[in-house]
This record gives sequence, C-alpha cells and structure tokens, in this order.
Amino acid sequence: DEMMAMLTKYGSVGAMPDKTRLELFNDQEKINGLLLGSDSERKVCTREAPTGSHRPVMTCRTYGQIETERRESERFMNSSKSRYDLNTGG
Repeated sequence: DEMMAMLTKYGSVGAMPDKTRLELFNDQEKINGLLLGSDSERKVCTREAPTGSHRPVMTCRTYGQIETERRESERFMNSSKSRYDLNTGG
C-alpha cells in the first residue's frame, strides 16, 4: 500500500525526490527478500553524510551484513562491560 501510494503521488519513480526513491527501493528489496526467502541478501541503502562531510553519499549493504555488524558490536560491548566489571569489582 505504501509503495502504491508513493507511485500514485509522484506518477513515476523518476519524479520522486531522492529520499522517497530510496524508501521505495528499500521497501521493494524487503518484499523481494521475504518472497524469495533470501532476506539476508537483500540490499538496504541509506543516504548519509560521512563524518567530516556535509555531502550525503549513498551506501548500500546487505541486511545480512548489517545484522552481522550489529551482533559483533553487541558482542564487543558486552565483553568490554565484562572486562570493566572485573577491573572495578562490579
């Protein structure tokens, strides 16, 4: 419904602002991943300004990469907290 509303509002993908086009792309990738059973391989794109820059760039990664990075960060934070607790007696 959301994708149809975007297309109806703008008439075509080419007429959409970048932010809406990116949202449409991510929605389509999510649906394709779910339908094809390859959710970890679907692309997720963001448009953000890197640190030290004001110019946004498009970055695309797979959902699997994002989840792997999230789990590794979580593991690192948990191990850092454990080491801190051991050193402080907490």
